[in-house]
Amino acid sequence: MSPLSFAAFVAVLVATLAGFRLQRALPETFTDDATAGNVRSVLAMLSMLTVVVLGFVTADAKNSFDHAARILADTAVRMVSIDRILADFGDEGARSWSQAPSFSCSTSRGR
Repeated sequence: MSPLSFAAFVAVLVATLAGFRLQRALPETFTDDATAGNVRSVLAMLSMLTVVVLGFVTADAKNSFDHAARILADTAVRMVSIDRILADFGDEGARSWSQAPSFSCSTSRGR
């Protein structure tokens, strides 16, 4: 999840909690029907904004997953290509290919 998506989610959460506290602190004169209608309208707008933010968070997570899947597929294609190239070299290629799993594991761990 990107830092911007996380920050937006936290901001919406904090604003919601602040609204709950503010509601308890308001005097009775602010709870008439006109004010309640305005508050309902604002809450509907905030609900829609929350839905949009959660949509962005979901899209960001999907993009991260898709990127990791593309990297994995690209690595698999490269390994198959190397296998086919080394197969053309016969026994020398087979010896090199026997070392490939240890090389691929060490490079995937960042060594």
